[in-house]
Amino acid sequence: MRSTLQNTLTQYLVMPIIVLLFSVGVAGAVERLLFDQSELLMTFPITLTVVSPLLALGLFCQLMRWHAVPVLLGLIALVGASSVLLNFPLVIQDHWLSLPRLIGGIFLLGVSGTFLFGFTRIGHLCAIATACIAFLGFAITQAWLIGLIRLEEPETFANPIAQSIGSIVALLICLVLIAQRYIEGRPKLRLRSGFILGSLCLLIGLVIWTLLTFSDVESERTRAKEESTGLAYTVNYRLNAQSELLHQVVQRLQHVDSHDLVYDHLDQDIAIQVANSQLLAGVVIFDSEMEIILDKGDAKEVVQRYYAKLEDWLNNQNFDDDKMVLYDNLVSDTPFIFMRRSVDSEPLQNALMVVLIRIPGLIAAEAWQPTFAHYWRVTPDILFSLDPRQHGQTFPIDDILANSPPAIEQTFTTANGGSFTLLSVFSSNQSLHTKAQYNQLILFVTFAFLGILAIGQHRTVQLHWLARHDDVTGVFRRHAIQQHVERLRDDGVSMTVVFINLDGFQPINDSMGVQSGDHLLKKTAERLQATVERPGAVGRYGGDEFIVVYVGTTDDDGEKLAITLKSAIRQPYLIAQTEIHLTASVGVTYLNAGEDGDPIAQAEFAMRRAKQLGGNICCRYTFDMHERYVYQAWLRNKLQLAIDNHQLTVYYQPIIATATERCIAVEALVRWQHKGRFISPGEFIPIAEKTGQIIPLGELVLNQVLRDLAHNSDLRALSVSVNVSSQQLQRYQFPELLAQLLRDTQVAAEAITLELTEGVLVDQSNQNLQALQKLQEMHCTIAIDDFGTGFSSLSYLSQIPAKVIKLDRSFIVDMEHDPERLELVRTIISMCHALGRIVVAEGVETQEQVTILRSLNVDRMQGFYFARPMPLKELLNYLRQPIAMKTD
Repeated sequence: MRSTLQNTLTQYLVMPIIVLLFSVGVAGAVERLLFDQSELLMTFPITLTVVSPLLALGLFCQLMRWHAVPVLLGLIALVGASSVLLNFPLVIQDHWLSLPRLIGGIFLLGVSGTFLFGFTRIGHLCAIATACIAFLGFAITQAWLIGLIRLEEPETFANPIAQSIGSIVALLICLVLIAQRYIEGRPKLRLRSGFILGSLCLLIGLVIWTLLTFSDVESERTRAKEESTGLAYTVNYRLNAQSELLHQVVQRLQHVDSHDLVYDHLDQDIAIQVANSQLLAGVVIFDSEMEIILDKGDAKEVVQRYYAKLEDWLNNQNFDDDKMVLYDNLVSDTPFIFMRRSVDSEPLQNALMVVLIRIPGLIAAEAWQPTFAHYWRVTPDILFSLDPRQHGQTFPIDDILANSPPAIEQTFTTANGGSFTLLSVFSSNQSLHTKAQYNQLILFVTFAFLGILAIGQHRTVQLHWLARHDDVTGVFRRHAIQQHVERLRDDGVSMTVVFINLDGFQPINDSMGVQSGDHLLKKTAERLQATVERPGAVGRYGGDEFIVVYVGTTDDDGEKLAITLKSAIRQPYLIAQTEIHLTASVGVTYLNAGEDGDPIAQAEFAMRRAKQLGGNICCRYTFDMHERYVYQAWLRNKLQLAIDNHQLTVYYQPIIATATERCIAVEALVRWQHKGRFISPGEFIPIAEKTGQIIPLGELVLNQVLRDLAHNSDLRALSVSVNVSSQQLQRYQFPELLAQLLRDTQVAAEAITLELTEGVLVDQSNQNLQALQKLQEMHCTIAIDDFGTGFSSLSYLSQIPAKVIKLDRSFIVDMEHDPERLELVRTIISMCHALGRIVVAEGVETQEQVTILRSLNVDRMQGFYFARPMPLKELLNYLRQPIAMKTD
């Protein structure tokens, strides 16, 4: 399950974010290459442009466990952190930072520790600390963007667009640093849909954000130019208007008839202009000898004060240069534009009129636009503020550009061919501030979509993983391991398949509980997985069965691999403070590249064979195992048809009293004839017991015996033995079923003997004990069949309610030639007689055996020496024959 989380984090979070960080660096570089930085507000600050791809490179190399590059980047980050924190004038400047200097420095210091110490404990602590600092920077910036806090140093936050993308990058770095801590080992990167979709999602969001932001910046740039152009037009218009008024004054002098009245007319006209104009501060007129002949307002005083600097301009005969500004005057409280005009009317020949224009009056305060600050570039190094509220202050251009975003500079031409330059910078970032808030919503929506996509995909992958992996062990389920093997086979891959069955697991599970059993299975699966490398795999085939697939092996590797697995399983387990030892039955098969076949089935055949041989061994698959399995499968199907179609018959084998040599009992035995051939019970009875078919088979025999008893008085004179399976006794209420059948057929319970294997009797479970007690209360005779082949213990004879003990034929065979066996038989018979039990010897085939058994005082004998099993009709004829003929 953890692997699915790691895959989701890698495919949908870490790698897409790393791609986005690279893209931010690329976008910043492209922005600087394609756009004029002197006029355009930068979307990606230079710090972000440089640091973002370096961080992406370091995070990627650290994810891939390539340690050299992160260490180098960690050293670079350490130098950068020192420069920021110690305020070295090395490379880091305040306006480059997207965060306050302290936060930026600590962040770089954390990045340095993360890269230098990697996935060590110190590295983990540095990564978490760096993630917290990055998130703090994100939170502070976002709080500033939405107006929750105000910062003392707004100059470092003059670009809200850069702050927006910088804070989001900080958030992404925080997420990557945290996510990387949950990714163990080197991930296997593939161009899967998750990685591609996640990267495209983030890149599309970044592209949309960048286009919108560029559009907003260009809009502000255009607005600044429009404002600047409007100011230039206003200044030009007012200056031209004032110039035109003065020109009219001069023109009116030509219409004055008397020379004596010229001075009076000029004096009155100029006085009116100065009094009525907000721009006109004063007028002074020089004669041809540069003597003042007329002055109004402050002109005479100002001109005399700056005459030394105005002299060359005043004496210049090129009147295209009709305006003049002085730096000394600009920095004064009353800055002026000096304007001159020649006067050539009688009696004022070659006179010069000098006019003082108040600069602050050129722009009305009520018409001022507060978004931008506009400056008149009076010299290459000095800016004169056109803001009426600043009363004509001047500033060094370096001071303005140091604390402001890039400026927009425009040069305008006056009506007479002169020119002046205006510089525009942001005086308020409120407009961009608002747009930055809205634009970053696009990125947040993109992240939210990616998060929803990742969560949905993780759930899909998780469900897919759960569908293919076992809940308890985490390895492949049965169908998944089958598909995996089939895929390897179809791809022409050679493989060794090992089928494992844990010996004795069920008793452990029953005694210690399901939880402990599950823990044991999980530990076993972990040991098996430790021996396999991809594309090999481990799967749980059933309750305590596992399949291990090895790829790229040879035919000779199978047994070695099986021994390795058995050794791993054999190591002690500590479950619930209890040391547990397990063994395993192992089947191995090898499938060569290009071969067809079902290697899982083959390995299972081999495992079943190992189980039949006693377990805790390894068997290699051979073709005869397959033939045996096919035959058993065929036999099972045919047996079911025989049961359904009542094709099974009951034969009876006589049981002879030793003393009289008369038949006093018979044993009912099932016989199956298929296509004219009898199939041995030794073949189909074990299959029936394994598949549960023994229950309907046993019922069929019991019904037939009771019907035969009901219709044949000769048979009712005997005791008829019927074999009862342990499954019949345990799976349903057998005593009740038998009682109902006895009532239906009106047969006395005393007429039948129920032969049970000694394993059923030794199992002292409540269900068995209750069933035996009910059968005894019904007066049914209980017999132990095949005594000595299972869990024989003479101590049980005094505890079990069995009246008849049937000594297995394995004790009788060669008894006459084996003194030890003979002595064992003698002891068993004596012990049974001492306990009041009737002893029946099975498998008697020779006269010598009869003689010995008679000498041992065995009560009854059964075997081919007396009679083979026969149908009911032959049995009835047999019963009517004289004794001598029965033993011939």
